[in-house]
Amino acid sequence: MSSNNETLKKSDDKNYETLFKAYKKERTNALKFYKKSLNLQKNLDSNKKEKKLFIDKKNKYQKEKGKITKPPILNKLKKGQFDDLVIAIKTPISTEQHNEEEYLFALNLKDALEKIGFNVLLHERENWYCDVETDISIVLRGAYEYEPDLDEINVMWNITHPTKVCDEELEKFDIVFIASQSHSKRINDKIDTTVLPLLPCTNPDMFYRYEDYRCYDDLLFISNSRSDFTEIIKDIIKNGNSPAVYGSNWEKFIDEKYIKAQHIDSDNLYRHYSSCKIFLNVHGGNMEKLDFPSVRMFDALACGAFIICDNLASVESLFGGNVVRYEDTKDLEEKIEFYLKNEDKRRVMGEKGRELVLSKHTFDERVKIIVDSLRELKIE
Repeated sequence: MSSNNETLKKSDDKNYETLFKAYKKERTNALKFYKKSLNLQKNLDSNKKEKKLFIDKKNKYQKEKGKITKPPILNKLKKGQFDDLVIAIKTPISTEQHNEEEYLFALNLKDALEKIGFNVLLHERENWYCDVETDISIVLRGAYEYEPDLDEINVMWNITHPTKVCDEELEKFDIVFIASQSHSKRINDKIDTTVLPLLPCTNPDMFYRYEDYRCYDDLLFISNSRSDFTEIIKDIIKNGNSPAVYGSNWEKFIDEKYIKAQHIDSDNLYRHYSSCKIFLNVHGGNMEKLDFPSVRMFDALACGAFIICDNLASVESLFGGNVVRYEDTKDLEEKIEFYLKNEDKRRVMGEKGRELVLSKHTFDERVKIIVDSLRELKIE
């Protein structure tokens, strides 16, 4: 699909009727072009800021003229004509971060959607406003805000950084999923947009039990250094434990002997989760306060890992009592000491947690919820 840089530069209101017709023509060709090349997302507009500005102005024009094209997309959804629809997953990850867990999450969502017939594109942050038109955008909301296009069905899945998302931003979407039961209820009571809880999930084809002696650790911790994390790890070490820390910027806080690597490639995480005695998962900050369970908990449990996590309100009910929660540093140290000595208890809880996650918390299950919710949307 060709770029319309010259067209996009025109900002006079009298040109918007022409712009709109050209835009509609591109949309009708989008699916045909998609099926010709799986590399469609590489056909990018050279000026993303310009395209974003155009989308914003086009949205205002269409609101004034009442030219919104969502009903035909909804009709195809309701009829199950998924192969006639193109979905773009907008990930906050850049093109240089394909080894990050957030990118793996987006890939797993893409696979689950393709499995039931959708045509799916994956747009890294630099490519959010590429010159490719789609029917449905699913924004995996992390640290960056996305400007929705009114011609599309716009879906937000808020998985991290909840305090960076304001009500005004949420109102721009047709439906919002929030990875917290309690926070989704709070937001639903405040705004008109449909808001539903949708927790993180895992892909059992990528996260499964596979013990590797090269990855054995008593106490596994995966995260870059952060003020609320460093004190916990330092206290654990003072108590005589030897955590295996994977993450960056730890050198000035703890002895290098505890730092195993700056990073674990996403395709090797399952080996580490499967092989550790205890996986320590600390949410910290607003993720803990607003009760957002991390993606890592679901992936680790899918591998049968035994998990101790911070004081996340929903953790016991969510995982059937098979994840241990600590209240403060002293409580954490006592539980680490106890469970390191009780392998049988760790094994039983890890296996029960694995069975629960595989039965209720997979990408296939989440995609069913997303599609069913979209089919129930009512847009004039």
